[in-house]
Amino acid sequence: MTRQLRALRACFSARAERAQAGAGSVLVIAAIGFVLSCGLAVLTLVSGLSQRESTQAAADFAALAAAAQAFQGSTIACTQARQIATRNGSAVVSCQVNADDVQVNVVSLNFPHFYARARAQSGLVP
Repeated sequence: MTRQLRALRACFSARAERAQAGAGSVLVIAAIGFVLSCGLAVLTLVSGLSQRESTQAAADFAALAAAAQAFQGSTIACTQARQIATRNGSAVVSCQVNADDVQVNVVSLNFPHFYARARAQSGLVP
């Protein structure tokens, strides 16, 4: 009876080994896919944050340029802000010249999947 039991165990263990053959490669492929997906997600996040910072810089430069030209009138100041924002890869959404400051809102033009908005305010140049 012992021989038959050993033979039966050997038969079942051989089937179990054959059934599990290739399972490791599937797990490796799944792990590689997971790592690549995480890498792509991180890359997208970093690109978005970089675009946000670039858009904020464009808004800051546009507000400073508009403040420097505000003594010539709001039309000329906002035109200057639009030119500076365009050179920095953004577009001016709104430009408002008040008695003591300039407010500029811009949106990015470079990034296809996201669009970043930024707002800047600058005091007038005396």
